[in-house]
Amino acid sequence: MAYVRCPECNLPARIIDRFSLGSTSGPVEHVKTSCPSGHWFTPRLDDVIVLEDAPQAEPLAPGRAAA
Repeated sequence: MAYVRCPECNLPARIIDRFSLGSTSGPVEHVKTSCPSGHWFTPRLDDVIVLEDAPQAEPLAPGRAAA
């Protein structure tokens, strides 16, 4: 499983999906991420740095705070 840093809280965010969106310059790859605090983002793949070692953390349901 791959992880990146959450741009909102800086916790390890799990990459849960990878997809391409069309643009005038051709397809652009994106990833969907989820962090333990419940943040979800879909950054461009070129804009993220994959973390080598990250804890196995399950995301919380949206709207729930981390304990």
